[in-house]
Amino acid sequence: MDPTVQSTIITAIATLLGVALGALSMHLLARSQHKMELERFYSQRWWDKKEEAYSHIIEQLSHLQYYYGEWLDTLERGGDSDRLQGRLAEDYRQANEQVEKAAVAGGYIISGEAAAALDELSHALARVYLPDDMYGEFGERYSLVKQCIARVRECAGVDLAGRQSHT
Repeated sequence: MDPTVQSTIITAIATLLGVALGALSMHLLARSQHKMELERFYSQRWWDKKEEAYSHIIEQLSHLQYYYGEWLDTLERGGDSDRLQGRLAEDYRQANEQVEKAAVAGGYIISGEAAAALDELSHALARVYLPDDMYGEFGERYSLVKQCIARVRECAGVDLAGRQSHT
């Protein structure tokens, strides 16, 4: 074979190999970038779910605190607590139900410590019953919910603080 033809064939093969390797590199790089973007997307969604869960829980706890505060204010003024109780009962029931559901769901989305705080609140509220001292009972319940809000907020702050390192 003529050395010039041989040299041309070798050059053509080398060029084709270079193009193929370049194309393969570009494909692998694009695939890697796509995978990283997908992981970032799923991570962002997870953080959004965490943030939403904490926000919802704190909102429901705040509703409970509000209802106990309203009952306390009514009792202090000597108002009709039965009428107030009827007005707030359904909203209170819904908020209490949401808090209990969050406690049962546990540490799936929120931290284990936050789930424990909700569980402890649920059990503590069930134990508070002072039939001869409604003011004392609602005052104790108000205090328990207020403490739980502080604990859950602290847990949310710690749990969501890691978000900056994952985005």
